[in-house]
Amino acid sequence: CYLSLSNSNLGGPPEAPPARPSPVSTPVEHVVVCPPPAVLIQEPNPTTHSVPSDSIPKDFLCPITQDLMSDPVIASDGNSYERAVIESWFSRCRRSPMTNEELPDTRLIPNRTLKRMIDDLKANHPTS
Repeated sequence: CYLSLSNSNLGGPPEAPPARPSPVSTPVEHVVVCPPPAVLIQEPNPTTHSVPSDSIPKDFLCPITQDLMSDPVIASDGNSYERAVIESWFSRCRRSPMTNEELPDTRLIPNRTLKRMIDDLKANHPTS
């Protein structure tokens, strides 16, 4: 929609709206296509820990692999991931695995609080 004071508003012949670039004629330099987040979600791997799955809080699981995290980090999307898994993801693209939105950076911050909570959970469920 265009708002303009043209000759048509003043009783003269109408003017054409300003030309918009055609989306087809606009060159695309580089398109990054990341795998959809659901593609990487797997069933939990029971061999990666000795904690019964019904006692593991959902936030202790990597949202990509659904495995109990051992080295949780926070990405710029605010979510926690297993370090090796999110590093592998970022080697392919700079988008959030949770939202598929482009991230401003790929720096990772250790989530020490979550790590301590996971370590406490593991300590209360020693291997048999």
